[in-house]
Amino acid sequence: MLFVSPALFILVGGVLYDRYHSRIILIYIGITSYMPMFSIFFFIFTICKAAVPLSANLIGEFLCLTGIFQKALLYVLLLLLVLCFQLLIVLF
Repeated sequence: MLFVSPALFILVGGVLYDRYHSRIILIYIGITSYMPMFSIFFFIFTICKAAVPLSANLIGEFLCLTGIFQKALLYVLLLLLVLCFQLLIVLF
């Protein structure tokens, strides 16, 4: 999905800024009631950019992680250990 980032730029810069002429996020409260299709497209492109399953970004991130596991297993284990400690700090 090579069109995800440009689509988000068009949605935010081309549609939102064109209508409201402001970059303040608080102005966009309730935009789903005025532009429901825009909100649906914005949500779909945003979750695709976040690499949800069945998107091309997920496949790319999976291939990167596979390469890291093959080349530098020690660094991956160290990273997982640090992430586990950070998760414990956040949860408790």
